[in-house]
Amino acid sequence: MTAAANDLLSQAIELHRTGDVGGAIRGYEKFLNTSPQHAGALNLLGLAYFQDGKAGKAVPLLERALSLRSDLPGANYNLGTVLQQLGRHREAVAQFERAVALNPRDVDAYNNLASALNVLGRKAQAIAHFEKAIALRPDYAPAHFNLAKLLLGEEEHVKAVAHFKAALACGPARLEIYSGLVTALRALKLPQEAVTYCERAVALAPQSAEAYDQLGAVLHELKRFTEAIEQHRKAIALKPDFAETYFRLASNYYLLNRYEAACQEYARALKLGLPRDLALTAEHYQAISLQMLGRFEEADRRFDAIIADYTNDPGSADVRRSKGLMYLSLGRFAEGWPLYENRHWSEAPNVREGQRPRWKGEPIKGTLWVWGEQGLGDQILHASMIDDLRARVPSIVLEIEPRLVDLFARSFPGIRVVALGSDLAQESIAVQIPIASLGQYLRPDWASFAKRERGYLTADAARTAALRVRLAGDGKKVVGLSWRSVDPQKGRNKSAQLADFIDIFKTPGVRFIDLQYGNTDEERTQLERDTGIAVTRLADIDNTNDIDGLAALMGACDAVVTVSNTTAHLAGALGRPTWVFVPFGFAQIWYWFGDRKESPWYPRVQVCHQMEGQSWQSLLSLHGAEIADLLAVKQGEAS
Repeated sequence: MTAAANDLLSQAIELHRTGDVGGAIRGYEKFLNTSPQHAGALNLLGLAYFQDGKAGKAVPLLERALSLRSDLPGANYNLGTVLQQLGRHREAVAQFERAVALNPRDVDAYNNLASALNVLGRKAQAIAHFEKAIALRPDYAPAHFNLAKLLLGEEEHVKAVAHFKAALACGPARLEIYSGLVTALRALKLPQEAVTYCERAVALAPQSAEAYDQLGAVLHELKRFTEAIEQHRKAIALKPDFAETYFRLASNYYLLNRYEAACQEYARALKLGLPRDLALTAEHYQAISLQMLGRFEEADRRFDAIIADYTNDPGSADVRRSKGLMYLSLGRFAEGWPLYENRHWSEAPNVREGQRPRWKGEPIKGTLWVWGEQGLGDQILHASMIDDLRARVPSIVLEIEPRLVDLFARSFPGIRVVALGSDLAQESIAVQIPIASLGQYLRPDWASFAKRERGYLTADAARTAALRVRLAGDGKKVVGLSWRSVDPQKGRNKSAQLADFIDIFKTPGVRFIDLQYGNTDEERTQLERDTGIAVTRLADIDNTNDIDGLAALMGACDAVVTVSNTTAHLAGALGRPTWVFVPFGFAQIWYWFGDRKESPWYPRVQVCHQMEGQSWQSLLSLHGAEIADLLAVKQGEAS
């Protein structure tokens, strides 16, 4: 090679090194006019074309370089990289394998080889090669990041988190690393930690709508709905056509009972265009929001339109269920009960359904198997129909939540009561039905509700009498309290604080008893420290697991004051004078009905409905006088 040719090549390489790719290409081509068989220059020209966005031109140059010199340093790696970008992953794998064979310490080649193998679905090999790169260079951020993404896709979330964090520690922070890390943390149910990285992402990329949107989504998981709205608004300001953000924004408004705003944002999301599954959800919750606003005819039409548009989508069954719940809440029982049957659409087929035919209200000669479903409170409520049922069928087996067995066996003599999960497959049973499906045959209208002066459940009389002596022996009246719900979706809206009962506590001559399930030590201690008021917890009764003991304790009470939870159902079913405080909005369950103060299910329950924006303390204070009046009558009349 002449000195002039050598100068041309050196000049081209210098231009390439300083980032003048176009100048480098012209320089390499001039040099190759003088030395067309120079493998190194062909390799560099191919790389320059690739960097200039001309991958198609790069391939033949790199292949020609390798045909001239099969062990040319870097050429296999460069060709593999170009082929990878062109989507020719199998060919890329061959080139990267050749590159690592020639240079077993080439971490870039291992990283790219692993990436190509991952695209081809060869996950185990990909993981092994990412790990090889990391073993050679533990601070190599690209391999940590790529391995983390692979592990995230494989739902190996703990390992993914470790490698995302390693990528951050080893190299410069990038938005995509934060995004992946937050996704993995959310999958691990660690939203509080995820918030920290979301905030770092926003600080790193304050013009990224996606960063604000992800922060809003994590705040939503933490039930910080107002803050989530603020972040989604920032995302929309940066990206006004961000349909999914409007959807998430609407969901926060919905959970804050701000139904007008929810309707508007769902409409905007739908107008911009959502994936079909999200569109179904948006339309569904838009219809529920209309229902919450009292626009029942409009909601009804919306439900019907959704059902028509999404008939073949599995999720349309949930829409039918919601329509049924609206009808039930309005007392339109004959229409509501059949639609309510859609509540099981997302569940695996129930073994009981396969073992016996479904009872459809017809006369039978054999035994009817009634099995419990949903929560403890729901099973208690629907058990109000058992006495009506046994007037229609000769024999019943009632399979119920294990904690209810003793109480139900005492309350329904002549009916066999067994715990859920009992093996009844071989028994002589004619038909079966889930307990919440009894309503369509036994409660078709308001007139069909049983007229009772007392409850339908019977507490242990001896245990109740002993507790009454223990709690009221000094002449004080006894009021049982419950203030929380643990419902995963609605519990936050259904729950009050013990301090919200402050006006109830002003009633003189009363001993207050803790009926709340779960640990309440901290709240009761704080209340006594702040106000001097003691709420007694009986250590010998487990309010969570000893339901028969809890029933006896309620039997010893002159009154029960509770939010909408299992306590409300148990007290009502026992026939205790009970005040149930029901939340405003979506957390109000259909069976409390929106416009009734008396419960058709329970003869001595007063239903107290929270108004929009009303605090629990305000609602409770409005009914304090009623409770005091009840307690002022003679004990014999009250009980």
